[in-house]
Amino acid sequence: MKKQFFEIEKDGFYGTYYENPKGSDCVVIGLFGDDPNDFMAKCGAKWLHKNGVDFAAFPVNPRPGV
Repeated sequence: MKKQFFEIEKDGFYGTYYENPKGSDCVVIGLFGDDPNDFMAKCGAKWLHKNGVDFAAFPVNPRPGV
């Protein structure tokens, strides 16, 4: 699974883009707790890829306590 990581310092936001290896012309954006690379995000990406969709995961709170 090809991933593209985004960082606050470099890109201005924190998240992960999971590109569908078969190609896609649409994407689903998922908002998760504090880590866009956790088990739930990876499982969601795999399921969406099976259905022909790209997936972008973004945390709701990327820096807890800030």
